[in-house]
Amino acid sequence: MVSFSLTDPYVNPWDGCCLIVKKNPDFLKKLPGFERELYFYRTEKKMHQKDIAKIMGVTQGAISSRLSRLVRRIQFMQRLQEYDLSNFEQALSPLFSPFEIDVLKGMLETTCQSETARRLNELYEDTTMNQVKVRYRFEKCMDKMKEAHHPYLNLFLLIKKNLYMFHDLKLPQFGG
Repeated sequence: MVSFSLTDPYVNPWDGCCLIVKKNPDFLKKLPGFERELYFYRTEKKMHQKDIAKIMGVTQGAISSRLSRLVRRIQFMQRLQEYDLSNFEQALSPLFSPFEIDVLKGMLETTCQSETARRLNELYEDTTMNQVKVRYRFEKCMDKMKEAHHPYLNLFLLIKKNLYMFHDLKLPQFGG
């Protein structure tokens, strides 16, 4: 699998993103409409940021920021494909309680602490979770993974470095 980094001096991040999308066209379907439009204007229409900004009614700086986020989202989606999640819960169950597995599952599916808290509050009526409590539980779970040298540790370290990356994304595999 081809992987690109924003810090790779030999690959322009945008070109790397386009190559990833070429191999994984479904990634575009998961992006918010605004980012899909940006991708279209930039790749199909070959437009410059300032021209896209005029059409979309925002500043060139906003377009630049959104393009950078789009590239990071695509790279993040590609990195997630490196992990076999077919027996996710089974692989975690010897080490974690069902509640902890739901915390980890929520963070994997959403990368968002507040959304994970909302889901947990729906699943567990006797629980009052919030963003801070989810973060605490998530960190404790990662500590357990470190101690156990669990194979999913790097996956959750990646999620920790990319909190809110899936905010606004449509992820059909997770019911979105």
